[in-house]
Formats: sequence, C-alpha cells, structure tokens
Amino acid sequence: ADVTMKVHFILLLVRIATSTASKRLDLVIDGERKELIVSTGDDFWSVAEHVTRGRRVTACNTSFCAQSLIAELLGNEELKVAPRGCPSSVPSSATTRIFVAVPSAANNGERRAWIRETWCRRAQVTPILSGGRAGVHVAFFVGVASSLEIRQTVQAESAIQGDIIVLQDIVDAATNVTTKLLRSLQYFAKLDNYTHYVRVEDDVYLFADRLAAVAARVSSHVVLAN
Repeated sequence: ADVTMKVHFILLLVRIATSTASKRLDLVIDGERKELIVSTGDDFWSVAEHVTRGRRVTACNTSFCAQSLIAELLGNEELKVAPRGCPSSVPSSATTRIFVAVPSAANNGERRAWIRETWCRRAQVTPILSGGRAGVHVAFFVGVASSLEIRQTVQAESAIQGDIIVLQDIVDAATNVTTKLLRSLQYFAKLDNYTHYVRVEDDVYLFADRLAAVAARVSSHVVLAN
C-alpha cells in the first residue's frame, strides 16, 4: 500500500491485564498515547496489521517491520512458555501449512538441540499468533553416518525428539546435499494439504512466526530456500 502519512511510532510498554484472557499494549503514535487490548485467542498479526495500515514506522522503515514488532510483543508471553522442541504437525484449522526441511549432518546434534531451544519454539506458537490460521512443521534430514557411535547417537536422539528423518540409503556426506534436498521435497509432496515448503540450513535462525505471516499473503506451493 502507498504510504500517505508519516508516523513516529514508539513502543512504550507491554502489560498483561489482570485477566489472563486479555492483554494490553500501550503505544505512542505521533505523541498521542493509544491503548490496544486484545484477547489471547486473537490473531495478533491481523491486529498489528490493522494498527499499522497505511502508516510508515520510522523505527523500522517498513510497515511489516512494525507488524512484526507488535505481533511479537503481543505474543511475548506465549513465546516465554512455548514448549521446547520442533512441531511435527500443524493444526487442522490452519490454511497456511508450512513444512520446514532442515538438512543436517549426523554429527551436528548440538546444532539441532540449539534449534529446538530457539526458533522451533517460535514455530510452536505460530498457531497462537495467527489465531489458528497458520502452522509450521519442522523436520531434520540426516544421512547415515559412517561411524557406528554417531549412528547410535542419532538413533537415540530421533527416538527422543521425533523430528529426525534418517535417509537410510544415503551416506551422510557433503557430496549428498542435493540428494537430501530432493528427498525432503519428496517427503513434502506426500504430506497432506501442506501449502509451503521451506529449506534452511542448521546454522540459520528462522523467524518461523513471521515467515508464516508472509506466506499467508503469497500463492500456495511456493518453494523458499536459503
């Protein structure tokens, strides 16, 4: 949308109201204080879009940046209590259904653990932030390691976490990166009614909730790769 009004946008404070079912966000827009009250079940992205529509946020330079900030602030409590680990499904209510394939070396267990502790938690709360309209499913694609010890470690990790796809006919090596990509696409093609495929490396931080907001605005079956 065309920018017709310049707005100085300052995020002052996020306060949780006495009722756990609602939240209050205090803003200052062009020197005027505004109070925004939302319910826990609201679509935070839609609320943020409504607040910033047609306005330029000087702190971010783009309206989408402002929407990201507001949605994240509104969902801050959900992020704090989000379960550890990567989501392995999306809610049935979701119309934006994203599958994230993460190719990973068998011996990169620490990276996978880091992902489960960080951006996968954002993926966990995507259904809440989107009002149930979007979901993210994350899976790691790992080849078979030459070391018996590493194979056993990966097997144990997979049994506990449930988010690893071990490609039994692929040797875990840098030369098989393309094969891992193709196998992840084949896996995606078999999933029921998923709309978007995303591939990221295991050293990338993915803002899964923001990605879902963008994906909801573009055509289905778009392939996004880093």
